[in-house]
Amino acid sequence: MHEHAFADVSRPLRYVVLKIPLLDFSIGHRIFLLRQRNPLLTRSEEEFNQLPYAEQILWIIEAVYICAKSCRERTRLEYASLLGWRQVVNWLDVKGWHWRRKGSPVGCWKLKAHLSRQLDWAVELVHLRNYFNSARVITDYDERKKGFPWLPCTRSEDAKGRSLGAPFEAILIQLLIEKGICRTEAEALEYPFGAAQAHYFTWLEREGAIKIINAFELESEEHWRGEDLKAARAAGFETVAEHVADITAKIKAKTEAETKTAAGNGLATEPPDELKPESRN
Repeated sequence: MHEHAFADVSRPLRYVVLKIPLLDFSIGHRIFLLRQRNPLLTRSEEEFNQLPYAEQILWIIEAVYICAKSCRERTRLEYASLLGWRQVVNWLDVKGWHWRRKGSPVGCWKLKAHLSRQLDWAVELVHLRNYFNSARVITDYDERKKGFPWLPCTRSEDAKGRSLGAPFEAILIQLLIEKGICRTEAEALEYPFGAAQAHYFTWLEREGAIKIINAFELESEEHWRGEDLKAARAAGFETVAEHVADITAKIKAKTEAETKTAAGNGLATEPPDELKPESRN
């Protein structure tokens, strides 16, 4: 079952966005997008959809031009001479798409007609989201997306300590180098992000920090989740979360009512001061 998820992130499908073929989404691509504070990565889909339409298109273009090049090529573009031919070609490419985005008026009417051809930006956004989702491992039940890599994980009962505070990307890079999967940081930056995640979660399970749910456990978990959903719908709710929230609210209201009744009857709601542990010291 999980072999399919590993295969999907290790050798992901090819995607073409804005008629540009994208490379495998790598750790380095993710770092460039995070440095850019690109909301396609830093915000939820709902939050991104609330941005102005023109701003959404701008960020789509920026993401495509990061993920269409290797990290080595991107770094070379940023640090080489501004008058180099690579910089000029890249600048013209990006400007062409921004002109198209604005319907942009350039001098020559033929060039203007070429650049302002309309694209279905909603479809391009879907393709780009599919590219991102297919290049990462989803570990949470609530975030599960049908057709995309999923590796359900839970905290191991024997796990000790706290969650790591180091940047996730730095952890992945160090793991790839320490385990000999990559020889240098530059190689690790080009490594597919989803495959690096799969190696990391496998290593954590072998260390006893997490538990990757196996086929038998998954079947049992889905059975009881189905029973919970049946109970929620029988009680008139659409989701288990709504049902749980209703039960919690009722318990809270009952507790508050009992507390008020006890106070009204002169019953003690807490022990007298002389019986409190601190008063005995």
